[in-house]
Amino acid sequence: LGTNKSVISLNLTDNDIGDDGALALANMLVSNETITDINLRTNKIGDDGAKGIATALCTNKSVTTLNLTDNDIGDDGALALANMLVSNETITDINLRTNKIGDDGAKGIATALCT
Repeated sequence: LGTNKSVISLNLTDNDIGDDGALALANMLVSNETITDINLRTNKIGDDGAKGIATALCTNKSVTTLNLTDNDIGDDGALALANMLVSNETITDINLRTNKIGDDGAKGIATALCT
């Protein structure tokens, strides 16, 4: 998918890809310029996977929607996503419902959305 020019939506809902799968997708996102919608709902993605995705989305300019609902993302992953939101100008919809994000992660995201 790194060089694919036709796929714009990627839905891997409920596949238990975990952090390893998320990191593999992150590597693809660094070079992909067509995917706009990513649904990774219910995949057992934790902080490491969220950090990898966040790092990739700091440079990716095509993704507008990211669904990470029902994963295992905690404060560290949420803070990485918050840092990404500060620099990313294309994400318009991010869903982090039903994760393990605590006060620190929520504060980080709130701060990022205010910048």
